[in-house]
This record gives sequence, structure tokens and C-alpha cells, in this order.
Amino acid sequence: MPKNFKNKNGAEFNYVSYLSKDNIHFIIYKPKIEKIGSGAGNKIISSLYSLKNVFIENISRVVPEPNSSLLGGLIFGAKQSLGQTLLNDFREVGLIHIVVLSGYNITIIAAGIFFVTSFFGKRKLGFIISAISIALFAVMVGLGATVIRASIMALIAILARFLGRPADALRWLFIAGFLMILWNPLILFYDPSFQLSFMAALGLILFSPFIFSFISKHKFQKFIPEKFGLREIISATLAVQFFVLPLLIRMSGFVSIVSFIINPLILPLVPFAMALGALTGALGIISQIVSWPFGILSYFITQIIISTTEFGASLPFATFQIGALPLWIIFLWYVGYFFLFKKLNTSLLSDKSVEHSVLNI
Repeated sequence: MPKNFKNKNGAEFNYVSYLSKDNIHFIIYKPKIEKIGSGAGNKIISSLYSLKNVFIENISRVVPEPNSSLLGGLIFGAKQSLGQTLLNDFREVGLIHIVVLSGYNITIIAAGIFFVTSFFGKRKLGFIISAISIALFAVMVGLGATVIRASIMALIAILARFLGRPADALRWLFIAGFLMILWNPLILFYDPSFQLSFMAALGLILFSPFIFSFISKHKFQKFIPEKFGLREIISATLAVQFFVLPLLIRMSGFVSIVSFIINPLILPLVPFAMALGALTGALGIISQIVSWPFGILSYFITQIIISTTEFGASLPFATFQIGALPLWIIFLWYVGYFFLFKKLNTSLLSDKSVEHSVLNI
């Protein structure tokens, strides 16, 4: 029978309830598995699995470890070769969510596809391609319940960008969340993926326009141009991280003091590392030589991420252990976000100079 466990920071993970939400009540180790056959649908799925493995292999041929494993974690959630020490460093600086397959990663992938296709002036085509890509990606990485939920949330977040009407997207987001909870009420309390996916999509819908307008109005616009959707991608990335922060603290049991410095430095690099890693894997199918320039760039970006993470984790008092935050603190934290949103929304509506830019995100 499964048992609950605590991490080193004292936060208990309710493993029993986490498994029971999917009607899993027992665990068997090292079972004997026998393949009894496959159908046409399995061939399609196996082809997507093979494509994922080809991508990872092509990346590893060009990018050395642990950088190639980091790229595999960013894109596909395949973080096996990162090593426990480096994984702990990512936890301590509040970046562990970028190397596991979560709503954060899938939302950023969806946003990146939509922004790239929309850059060519085909927003409707961009949304269609994004939706198809998310569906195929979900199958490629296993089509588990957590991936399905994260993909639905990402699709709704992208729908908001396509419609340019956050209110409609919010309505659909809450409808989707309600239907998921109605189907399985236990995910509301015992499924971290559902919680993070929902909050990632909500944060993207609510706060990315404010971050975009802030960048557009201040000197950051010189360093973060609108070209290639760069400003939108960074706005989306920061909005997601900002909004899921309380949940990450509750799940990990500690506050990463350095995360407030490391995250703004690292998170804008994540979409580019993911894009360059994907290009390295894709072009490697054609020729390893062709993929080299993108592999070199992805190596340097991931090395910045790794070095900055290791440096942040090595600082004294980098983390402050507090145990699992009570739910009432999380509730008050998000109430504070609500009032912040109301204040920012009032300020944004009164600023005619950025209204057009924000509505076009």
C-alpha cells in the first residue's frame, strides 16, 4: 500500500490521496510485463514516442550533459540525467517547475507556437496550429491525466490571446475547471498538476497584459523589443511564474529568498532555450551539421541557466524553511492578487497610450 511522505523541508505530500484520485490504491514494484499486441492507434502513438526519442537523441548528440538533459526536461519533462544535486539546486531557487512537465511548460509551448504563427499575420491559423500542436504534444509525452488537464488549460489561455477578450477566456477557464472537478472532485485538493495548470492559465490571462504594458512604458522596451513576439513571450512567462508562486511555496515547504532575484533573470531565457532545443532536435533529423548552430546557442543559454541556478543555491540563506503553508495564507495571498488585479486594471484602462498595444497581445 502507498504511504504519505515528507520532504526535507517538512512539507507532507499526501501520496495516498494523490493516487486514490485515479482509483489507484496499491503499488507493485518490478512487475513482469508482456506485450500482447498493438492496433492502428498504438502505431500512431508509438510513432510520436519515437519522434520524441529522436528529438532527445539529436539534442544529446550536439549538446553535452547536463545541458542536454535540461533541454529534455524543459521540452518533454525528461529530466532523468540531470542528477539529484542539480535538481535540488533548481528546487532551492524556485525553478524546479521548469524541468518537469507541468502546466507552466505546456502553456509556454502553446504561447510560443501561437506567437510565432501570429507573427506572420495569420492569427486564426496560429490558433488552429497551436491547438493541433498541443494535442499532438500531449500524446507525445504520454497523454496522462496531468498532461491532458494542463493541455486544456493551455488551450484556454491561448484562446484568450486569440480572441483578445480575457473575460471570455476567464469564463471558459472556469467552466473547464468546474467540469474537471465535477468529473473528479479529488483533483481540486490532491492533484498538483491541475492546481498549477489552472493557476498558470489564470495568471497568463490576468497579468500578462499588465507586464506587457509595464515593459512598453519603461526603459525595458529598449532591451525587450516587440519583434518576433519577444515582449509577449517574456510577459507571458513572468505572469505565469508570478501567479503560481504561492502554490509552489506550499508544495515545496520553503521560501526561496533568491528566487525573487533568480526567477526574473532566468525565466525570460526559458522560452528561447526551449525553442532552440526544439530546433536542434528537429534539424538534427535533416543533418547534424545543420543543427549545430542552434545546439551551440541552446548550450550557452542552458549554461547560463545552470550556472545562475548553482550560484543562487550556493548563497548563504538562499532558502528559508517554513514547512507547508496553511491554506488560509494561500487564500489571503490570492485575495491580495485579486485586489492588485483590480488596481492594475483600473490604472490600465485609464492609460490610453498602451490600451491598443495590450488589446493586440
